[in-house]
Amino acid sequence: MTSPPDTSSQTGTVPAPREPAEPGCGPFLLRDVELSETLPALVSGVANRSLLLVRLFTEPLGLVAVPVPAGPAQIAGVVWEAFGDNVNQRVAAAGGDPLDALPPDGVRVPGTVPWLAQRAEVLAAAPPISVVLCTRDRADRLAPCLDRLRGQFYPDFEIVVVDNAPTTNAVRRLVTDMADPRVRYALEPRPGCPGPATPAWPPRGTASSPSSTTTKARTATGWPRSPAASPPPIVSGASAA
Repeated sequence: MTSPPDTSSQTGTVPAPREPAEPGCGPFLLRDVELSETLPALVSGVANRSLLLVRLFTEPLGLVAVPVPAGPAQIAGVVWEAFGDNVNQRVAAAGGDPLDALPPDGVRVPGTVPWLAQRAEVLAAAPPISVVLCTRDRADRLAPCLDRLRGQFYPDFEIVVVDNAPTTNAVRRLVTDMADPRVRYALEPRPGCPGPATPAWPPRGTASSPSSTTTKARTATGWPRSPAASPPPIVSGASAA
């Protein structure tokens, strides 16, 4: 019988990083790019590629891969090749003239984009919304999630953190230390998904009806959209120069 290898000399050492399992695997830069603003420059670092979520007038067009480094003109070329038709459809819907290429300094249209004006009207009288976030421990992962949620521009919302049968009080401490009146903690001692009869976390301004929050969420997600808006595709532009 073959003896196991002697690993005593490796005790306490950190193994060397492994090569990517597949060609092309490795770190990448993830960014949100708004085409009505000046396009960014992607600087070389750990990542040699990027994945951009492309938006126009706040609405997503899709995802596109761009090699790093890349300047605004290169990004504009890749995005235009992937989404040029979609850009012109939304520019036309906003009352603008068709484009021959994507300007790196931002897409402009005369006046206010109609659906953004309508959205502002909706937000001016927005109903209160409760965002119910269910978790079990994982305070380290919860913190950045809460930071992003608290950064939403919806004018009247709260976040209810439901801690499901936790093993520590780390989530409770996290919510307490935030000292944000929009974020509150609710303990659900029973393991599993809480049902509508659970009394610990009724959303603000509702009874225990399970449809109350859904109705409010529909109001929030039913904001006016561009007539040309459609589900965003994923496009690879990594091979573009």
